[in-house]
Amino acid sequence: QSELEKIDPDLSASPFIFPDEATLAKVKVFRSLDADESTNFQAAFDEAVGN
Repeated sequence: QSELEKIDPDLSASPFIFPDEATLAKVKVFRSLDADESTNFQAAFDEAVGN
């Protein structure tokens, strides 16, 4: 965070990049994708962004 402050002070204060403890207390962890799911999602993303 301190390094980002040197580049962009506004971003270094962004709760979207550096959430506070109250926000982190509300987060949920999703399951990991297996290899096939990861490949399928990557292919769909690549197609969506034009790769």
